[in-house]
Amino acid sequence: MRAYRTLAQLFERTETETVFGGRTVDWSPMGELWVALSSPHRSGDGTGDLEPVITEKVVAESRSDPRVQAGQRVDCRGVEWRLVHVDRDAPRMGRMTLTLTREI
Repeated sequence: MRAYRTLAQLFERTETETVFGGRTVDWSPMGELWVALSSPHRSGDGTGDLEPVITEKVVAESRSDPRVQAGQRVDCRGVEWRLVHVDRDAPRMGRMTLTLTREI
């Protein structure tokens, strides 16, 4: 069994209408998860004269939690990550693998 040593905060996106008829987006806390993080992997994407966009990707393993969905935000050690994929029951039943990314 892997040791889940990092406490991560889970946030969901909430939208509300402003008094002027517009919309505002905020992140509301949903709870906490204990996760085991892999080493980050960086990649760059840029063409021509454009500055490359550096993306960092990390995989986190945690116990299964039905609240967790792609599109949420996860904060680990003070760093904000986008949750782009949730693989439930992997690597085994009762566990899930989260794919997290962020632009540097």
